[in-house]
Amino acid sequence: MKTLYFEGAGWSGAIKGYSDIPNCRIRTAFTNDKGQKIYLEIIADEVQKKDFRSSWLSYPPGTPIAFIDSCHYITNDPDIDDCNVSRIRFDDGKSYEHNHDTVFIFTYENLLKFVNEKLGCSFEKVEVLNELTGYWVFNDKGKHGTFSFYNFGDEFNYDAEKTAKRLAKRDELKAYFQQFMQYDNASYWTDENGDLVVRINTYEEVFKKMKFNERQFTVKID
Repeated sequence: MKTLYFEGAGWSGAIKGYSDIPNCRIRTAFTNDKGQKIYLEIIADEVQKKDFRSSWLSYPPGTPIAFIDSCHYITNDPDIDDCNVSRIRFDDGKSYEHNHDTVFIFTYENLLKFVNEKLGCSFEKVEVLNELTGYWVFNDKGKHGTFSFYNFGDEFNYDAEKTAKRLAKRDELKAYFQQFMQYDNASYWTDENGDLVVRINTYEEVFKKMKFNERQFTVKID
């Protein structure tokens, strides 16, 4: 199945119960059917009873609405400011970004429709990946303004089994850390090998009680 993955870059609990998309801020990079590379970022929010945005008035309270926060071509030329110069636009010149004509109800069905119909793609599925899946759209080793700066969501190989193992190990560590502090302040992320990286953020006297040699360490995930 031809799938486009999005990074869940916001809070996954922000729109509970109102949408089947598990995050309020999502972003990805991909290649459309014409071979053009695109960066897309979307922010979602729920309609309130009294909303100052006139285009929302037709939606009932609680409806999750998606706004296009960023949508531009990636030119691979570091001298071009793609965020501003390479924005994708309607025929009348208006940008897709911050445009109420591109607002849609925030569901997977509508997200797939937007990507395929507005951006010239033929994906069969879109999926948002949250923490410890290993997908993030920006590659900190790449050069800004070039293809190397992005991890492309249509090229990512998502391993659900390995993600489940990382999450289980994280939960195990969180339970251990909470014996020593009220809240688990550790940071967790995945490295380029798919292993779990842990950084313990706490006072030195608390860290000593945990009996770890280093504050940052890697847990091998098979």
